[in-house]
Amino acid sequence: MINQIIKFRAKRFIAAEKKEWLYPEKNINLSWTDLGKSLLPPIDELHHYGGEIYVGYKDGTSSYHDQYGRTEKEADYLNKAPRKGKVGANEPCVCGSGKKYKKCCRDKAEDEKPSSSVLSIRERNLRFFHIITKILNINEDSDWNNIRRNLTDEKIADIHRAVAMLWPSETDLMSLLPRPDSKVVRALYIGILDPRVIYKNVVSFSLFADEILIQSPFLNANIMNKDYSPIDNPGQYRQETIKNLTFLIELMPLIESGQVNLIPDPCIFNPVLRRQVMEEAEKRLGKVELDEKSKEAMETLVKEDFERFILSLPTENLEACIKHVRPGISDKDLKNLLECVKKKN
Repeated sequence: MINQIIKFRAKRFIAAEKKEWLYPEKNINLSWTDLGKSLLPPIDELHHYGGEIYVGYKDGTSSYHDQYGRTEKEADYLNKAPRKGKVGANEPCVCGSGKKYKKCCRDKAEDEKPSSSVLSIRERNLRFFHIITKILNINEDSDWNNIRRNLTDEKIADIHRAVAMLWPSETDLMSLLPRPDSKVVRALYIGILDPRVIYKNVVSFSLFADEILIQSPFLNANIMNKDYSPIDNPGQYRQETIKNLTFLIELMPLIESGQVNLIPDPCIFNPVLRRQVMEEAEKRLGKVELDEKSKEAMETLVKEDFERFILSLPTENLEACIKHVRPGISDKDLKNLLECVKKKN
């Protein structure tokens, strides 16, 4: 039928691979109207349906669902262009580890290599840091106190938008994680994720491991309720964001060298795993006991965090706290104390 349609529509010449194809009318005797029906999709079934669904609503909005029920399209911006030509032994490995090709994936079987078609964990961390430097306008002359003071709600939201963009909920984290390697000693850090202790702990850890996996402290808003999302309610996360930024800056030299892989929480991408982890955590609730050394370290950090939280309160809230602790404080002493707090901040 298609050949007949092409011949009907031809202006002057037609061509075909076989001579008999030039005369479709010998086998088909249909009107132009009947031929046109062959181009329409079947009315009683879906034609070549790939599973994607676009839904339009009366209010003008729409939604999208792919064949797996996901509401977001594949993050094409995370794909890497295929490498052309042969990779040199001393060139950076295509997997994005930061190592030389000869010391990484060259002699490995395909199933032992991490994915090289999308940005690696290290490459996403480097891109995230680059985005942060743009958002906060960080350069060699930047002063941390000024950066901290100028951290607005919009900047906090932008930082967490970058996290959500680099780690969409459909990420195949398992394909990005480094494979077991007899030549490489890897360790998973499960200690305190706090910038005041992380560098000391990781450096001491690095004496025994070539690579260290650390869970990123940045929250991913893709799976969070909007009421608690750092994108929709960034003001709730000011102090936490400052700590996390310090955490990232402390570790960046080790991330860039490939000694540290800052990975997202695997539960973000696996609802079943997330549910199982939560159930196990609930079973242990109230049963975990800290030794005195760990308890002392945690208490010190908690006290510092609490002090920082109190000092960062708006003036009217801070005044109320001071008057609650010292009901008889004079206006002069209150004013001097508030001035002291401002200088400390």
